[in-house]
Amino acid sequence: TRSSGGSPRAECHQRSRGQSAWHRSTPPLQLPAPRSPCNWSMADGSRQQFKNTTPTWIRKEHGNVSELEFVSPVASGPLSAAGGGISLEDVSDRTKVLVRAGRDTAAGTHLKVTYGRSRRRRDGALICGSRPDEWTLLADPGQGTELLASLPDEGFVSVVDITHGRAMFRLSGLDTVGVLAKVCNIDLTDDMTPDGAVFSGSVAKVTCDLVRNDLADRRSYLVSCERSFGAYLFAAIADACSEFGIDVPADLTIH
Repeated sequence: TRSSGGSPRAECHQRSRGQSAWHRSTPPLQLPAPRSPCNWSMADGSRQQFKNTTPTWIRKEHGNVSELEFVSPVASGPLSAAGGGISLEDVSDRTKVLVRAGRDTAAGTHLKVTYGRSRRRRDGALICGSRPDEWTLLADPGQGTELLASLPDEGFVSVVDITHGRAMFRLSGLDTVGVLAKVCNIDLTDDMTPDGAVFSGSVAKVTCDLVRNDLADRRSYLVSCERSFGAYLFAAIADACSEFGIDVPADLTIH
């Protein structure tokens, strides 16, 4: 468009100058060259490989869990009331072997303990019928290899040393029922859970396996749980024992 004098209008010159200045001052956007899943550069159609520094494998070695030194999740020693009414002891280092087998297998015949009951073997190991077709064997520390070797493995049988994966405590004394009543709702009367009974339940909101295992006519319970809950559960039971005369160390408080 021209003015009456034949020259271009000034506004058109200004618009043109503005556009050219913008293009000269703004560099084009540089995008990274695409790469294939194999980490090849695809920018110019050629393939240039880049070094991948991410490890693709981890070296593995064989080891016997039963031979590893046990480290308890609980740092506290045994606790007991002055009058002897209650005591709490960490026995997590005891050997624990889990067996799953059908009752028609050699292992099932060998163990021959019904669900919910327990008995002592001649070698002193405690066989617990923890669930249908499932048994837990408890023995002195360091007996994992011996226990594993003593069990028949013919047929469909699974035998696992779970010593390092479970925490376990022994609660003993006349006041055990009162202590457990503060942290669980299990019926602990003699007709429901007599000596030798095996059962499961929530203790201080932790899923646990329990065995009533009286010692020298003194009421006693074995309480086991997953290792990660060990420190908390021991502190929670110790806190429940404080009402019955146990002086709980300050580092065991859960409040």
